[in-house]
Amino acid sequence: MIDVNSCIKIPGDQGDRRVLVIGGTGVVGAPIVRQLDSAGWKVHVTSRRATQARAHFGPRVDLVPGDANRVEDLERAMAGCHAVLICVSDLLDPYLDLRVTQNVVGLARGHGIERVVLISGPSVATERRSFPMIDAKFQAEEHLKQSGVPWVIVRPTWPMESLARFVRGSRASVLGRQPATIHPVAGADIGRMVCRALELNEALGHTFTIHGPAASTMKQWLQDYCALTQPR
Repeated sequence: MIDVNSCIKIPGDQGDRRVLVIGGTGVVGAPIVRQLDSAGWKVHVTSRRATQARAHFGPRVDLVPGDANRVEDLERAMAGCHAVLICVSDLLDPYLDLRVTQNVVGLARGHGIERVVLISGPSVATERRSFPMIDAKFQAEEHLKQSGVPWVIVRPTWPMESLARFVRGSRASVLGRQPATIHPVAGADIGRMVCRALELNEALGHTFTIHGPAASTMKQWLQDYCALTQPR
């Protein structure tokens, strides 16, 4: 068990800790960036959508335009950073996670990166590798573990903020029966725990799955969400 009160930080003054966040504009990445900023990290975000990223965070976060698929862009973004957080996922490009992780690992030692944190998924397991997105995350995790670079893997369950994406106008939709239960987590809580993963030396070499405190089906979560936010 990790004592979250015994916080041993990455070396450097409070205002000098620099972390590069790859995928910082997404539904998981954006609240993590805000929490890192609040915790005193100097946050760099690399994004292909520079205007969107600036609208998300304002002037406090350093925006480094670029594509993490391109090694030269990533190398420029990693310069001067102590840590890298990988938080990417793309339904249309399921192996993006793996390629970005490979690129980061390949550059990490040359840039003095002291820790890499990978945001993965709670469904990652050998028996589920027939699904491309799970296979990609599985391979990314294994590549990071075997790289020799100090690492932490965080597997958050469903972010609560994503429920808004299922509502269009006056209709909320769930595709299929979706009988499985999920454990949504608030983005701010994911961000707080990722901050700990970056700061605690005891976290190194561990994989953490973050579950929300309550379980329900997607349909029930969406009904509860709509009752609170859009009762009509």
